[in-house]
Amino acid sequence: MPFFTLAQVDFAKFYIGSSGCSIVAPGYMITDSTYSEDSSLIYSGEIDLDSFHFFIILVDIKNPIPDSGLARETVLVNYLDHLKSSFSITESVGYGRGHTLPGYDQALGVLDYWKDEFGDSWSVKGWTDGRILAVLGIYGPVPYPHTSIENVYLNGFRFPGM
Repeated sequence: MPFFTLAQVDFAKFYIGSSGCSIVAPGYMITDSTYSEDSSLIYSGEIDLDSFHFFIILVDIKNPIPDSGLARETVLVNYLDHLKSSFSITESVGYGRGHTLPGYDQALGVLDYWKDEFGDSWSVKGWTDGRILAVLGIYGPVPYPHTSIENVYLNGFRFPGM
């Protein structure tokens, strides 16, 4: 497995469709869009870096979550639980709650590490402000070995206006 440093990876800022949100990603990410059953707009995208996959799923929520931090965190955790089922996740470290984004008090974040039925390791971080819900992650054959790159990606999500 190649050794990368932060200086060797070309990060760039990309806007996610017309959501007003952006990410800092290690390469160009093309996103697709679709609608959920409740007509919320969903964007998804993925880029590959060696044997690892960097992905985002963003939901522009049609009916915003109430202004309670607990309600927002509950919806975010429920969505992550839904993704665990969709991605055949068999192991989970457990949710690390209470993450924040500097400069945006409305953001709540949840972090977890997963393993799927094929043996791939996942690092996932979900963010919400009640109107937008985003999940960023990296998965591959082993836990992602470059912590600084992982942190830049998982914490590089920006809500509109940030």
